[in-house]
Parts: sequence; structure tokens; C-alpha cells
Amino acid sequence: MTRSCSALGCTARDNGRSRERGISFHQFPVDAAQRREWIRAVNRVDPQSRQAWRPGPGAILCSRHFAEADFERYGLRRKLRRGAVMVSLMSVSKQHPHTATVFTQNCGMTLDRKKCVGVLASTTW
Repeated sequence: MTRSCSALGCTARDNGRSRERGISFHQFPVDAAQRREWIRAVNRVDPQSRQAWRPGPGAILCSRHFAEADFERYGLRRKLRRGAVMVSLMSVSKQHPHTATVFTQNCGMTLDRKKCVGVLASTTW
């Protein structure tokens, strides 16, 4: 089964094509404090329960949501630095309610809002 990036509106899939384009994928940290930071940064709400979204055991984020400085290089491979937190933010436009825009230095894209999974959280935890 191909996994998808957990960032709201991101369409990156953990497959060969993404990796050929230099996109890497990173599992949510095991450390509880670091995991909470990632969940806070993802800023999603479970649409059924309206509670804070909880990542499953296979949940991942793609490298497009982190700053380049958050990575260490090891030859052709790169590793996410300990303590790195997602930097991209998602905004749903009130003027254009059917689009969602991802703001980040690495991936600025506009997506059809219907493709977005989940709901943007309006609160912080």
C-alpha cells in the first residue's frame, strides 16, 4: 500500500516517482513531546469526531514541509535532524473557498479544496 503525506492538502505519495524528484518521507517521531509538536504543526481535526487528528502508526510527512536546514546529508541520502518541526502552513482562502494553498519555501501549490483530507483546525492545542 502506498502511503501519503499527512499534511492537509499535500498530494505527495511515498513511491518511486516522488523519490526520483528528491522527495523524502519521514514517520512521526516516537518521542511524545516531539510527536505533539508535529501534530500541532500539521494542524488537522478529525472530521468525524471534531477532535485533534491523531496520526496512525504509518503516518508520514514529506520533505517539502520542512526547511532545507532541517536535513543532514549522508552521501545520496538525507536524514531529518532531531527536533525538526514542519514549517509549511495551509490556508483556505475566503475569497476563493474552493482552493487551499500550501505556503512554504519548498512547495507552494494551489489545490482543489475537495482533494484535501480532513478539516483545518481553527484552534491550537
